[in-house]
Amino acid sequence: MIATVVSFLATKLGRYVAIGLVCIALLGTVYSTISTLASREAQIAELERQLEETTRYFRVEHAARAADTQQAQQDAKDLNDLRLKASYLDDYISKLEGADSICLDGADADRVRILWD
Repeated sequence: MIATVVSFLATKLGRYVAIGLVCIALLGTVYSTISTLASREAQIAELERQLEETTRYFRVEHAARAADTQQAQQDAKDLNDLRLKASYLDDYISKLEGADSICLDGADADRVRILWD
């Protein structure tokens, strides 16, 4: 069998067939390489897109956390201010004569409004 293949390759037609097979093999290798490279480029593009999206989410989350921290500080200050105003009102009411039995007159109501604002 090997002798038959060698004798066939020795002919002109055999050489053309061998060259054609080698060209087909080379074209298959080149196509496979190009296909693999294209696939890898698509994977790299997808990974870059995911990285950009993750980075954007990270920045948004970081900004939200910073805003939450700032809002929490402002809320704590406001709560402290309200507690202080309530303390002033309690002190004022406790100093009034007959605080449990009478309503506030106009001057007392104004004083309460000033304390509250």
